[in-house]
Amino acid sequence: MFLIRMMSMGISFLYVPILIHQLNNVNYGIWLTLTSIVSWCSFLDIGLGHGLRNLLAEAIAKNEKDRMKSLVGTSYIILSIISLLFIPIVCIVFPFFDWARILNAPPSMGVELLVLSIVVIICFFLQFTLRLINSILFAVQKPALSSFISFIAQFIAFIVVFILSLQDESYSLLTYGSIISIIPIVVMLFYTLILFRTQLNFLSFTLKDIRFSFAPQLFNLGLKFFFIQLTAILLFQTNNLILAHVAGPDKVTDFNLSYKYIGIISMIFTIIVTPMWSATTDAYHRQDFDWIRKTIRVLRKVFLLMSIGGIILVVMSGWVYSIWVKDAVQVDYGIQILVLLYFLCSMWCGIHCNIINGIGKVKLQFVMTTVEAFVHIPLAIFLGRLYGVYGVLTSMFLMTFINTIWEPIQINKILNNKATGIWNS
Repeated sequence: MFLIRMMSMGISFLYVPILIHQLNNVNYGIWLTLTSIVSWCSFLDIGLGHGLRNLLAEAIAKNEKDRMKSLVGTSYIILSIISLLFIPIVCIVFPFFDWARILNAPPSMGVELLVLSIVVIICFFLQFTLRLINSILFAVQKPALSSFISFIAQFIAFIVVFILSLQDESYSLLTYGSIISIIPIVVMLFYTLILFRTQLNFLSFTLKDIRFSFAPQLFNLGLKFFFIQLTAILLFQTNNLILAHVAGPDKVTDFNLSYKYIGIISMIFTIIVTPMWSATTDAYHRQDFDWIRKTIRVLRKVFLLMSIGGIILVVMSGWVYSIWVKDAVQVDYGIQILVLLYFLCSMWCGIHCNIINGIGKVKLQFVMTTVEAFVHIPLAIFLGRLYGVYGVLTSMFLMTFINTIWEPIQINKILNNKATGIWNS
């Protein structure tokens, strides 16, 4: 998984100078803003993917074979129905939006952005059901395989984009956006069919395995994750849109480059932390609390190493940027430091949040993220108008810092059997 993520990170870094050169700063910022808006639709799965991940891991721990197939089959059917319902709605509604105004783009790009937004959202919903393969792979504790599928899609799309960039002809934002959106669908469909015939054949289901009576179980847990997803989207995915309006699309590019660069430490840390969610579900249902405590201690030591790495990245950023994007974007050390502070808080939260999600006691997380989301948006707009990109990032950092306080407390209460009320629900 580490090697795959490293290669994936390398490709994402190579993408940036190519797209900036082909599209320019403003158009690249518009693309980033559009994709972040579309990602808001991820909450429409009503948390079902996360619910499946926990319930399937529990069923595997208890060796409930029939229940495994029913959980998987029912999840696929439900998300397929949602996708088929929303695609025609999007095609009807989107033409009524002024996408140039929404994205703070030149009015002359209105038609192109309308077509691109429809292409991106349709591709998103086609991936909607197919992405369940990731939840399944996490549940069976094969996160590396999930990363591999994403990498292959990213690699093929990059090769196509790279070949186009070598041509004398100049291609539009619509062309590049369509390529990046369509290729993952083909790759994900291919691997889903292959895996259910091979490594995941014990989860292969037929129509008789589909039981809508399992829907309440999936939605009961899934709805908790759904509301957390929704508030997380309000909390973080609005940043590009806020920046586009209070500071301009070029600042969206500046922020995202810093986010991608400093995010190296977070990506490495996520590789280590991600498998802990489903592993914790397994350990919790086996009452192996000692393993959970030991895992937390190890992850905290890894956090310290990543913190040192983050400081080194900030110090080296001037040199790295000069090689990476040359003179296209200038290094802003204020942005670098604020993004680093955000990632340090995010990684610390990642340790405890993955454990809490694996246990399934997420009501307090929902309450806190809801409050933070509704505070962050007006605070980010207010500070953004005063201090530009620094104000938006300061709000983002403060909202994340709050979670570093209560999450360790909840885990200690749960593992010591002292959790009551909202701490235990």
